[in-house]
Order: sequence, then C-alpha cells, then structure tokens
Amino acid sequence: MLQNGDTVVIVEKRGPIEPGLEGFQCKGCNFRENGLVVPEEIIQGRIDYVWIQGQWKNFRLRVPKDMHMYSVFRGSLPSRRSGPVAGFDAFLLGEAVKEGARILYGQVEAIDYAASGMPRLTVSAQGG
Repeated sequence: MLQNGDTVVIVEKRGPIEPGLEGFQCKGCNFRENGLVVPEEIIQGRIDYVWIQGQWKNFRLRVPKDMHMYSVFRGSLPSRRSGPVAGFDAFLLGEAVKEGARILYGQVEAIDYAASGMPRLTVSAQGG
C-alpha cells in the first residue's frame, strides 16, 4: 500500500480491448511474500530446475522445495484457454490498481527533470 499520499501512475502503451481490467491485452519477484497468487489459467508450466550453461560445464539447479517457479502467458491467452485474466501482464496491472496505482493509457514521449529534481514525463494519451 502507498503511504504519505504518494501516487503511482503506470503509463501503459496498449489500452484495454474492452472496459475493465479483465479485458486488458498486453503483447509482448517474489509474489508469495506480497500475498500474490498467480492464477492457474495464466500458468503455462511449472519449472523444477534451471540449467546454467557454462563454457566447460553445465549446472542443474533445482528449485527449492518450498518455492515455485512458473512459465506464464505474458499477453493474451491462447484461444484454447479462457479465464478472467488476459495474461500475466494484465494480472500484474490489476493487482497494482487494487493497491492504489492508476493506469494512464498512452506513450511516454520525453523525460526531463523539474527544478525540484523530480522526473517529469511528457505523455501522449491514447487516442490523441
């Protein structure tokens, strides 16, 4: 949760395809500590180990038994899958909004700094 009246604004280039975050389509951490649970419909697979490939030797590192690692669908789900979440990106945006963030649909055109030292963004809003 945000404190001290701070506001988080997420500038998202791709807008919703229908009203509400459930219709958000985006193409192209440690969640358990923050209470996030990845929805089953966006999990593509579960990973038991990771290979580190070196010049002379490869290492297999097992995911610790008390932890989980997933591959996920980032953007829209394949046509054979359905669910309230369009993909991992939409899931994260939805969770950010629940915590108080605001989404501004548009594109960052420039970044500079105000006299106070705070960053200032020039954003072209979606649709003009």
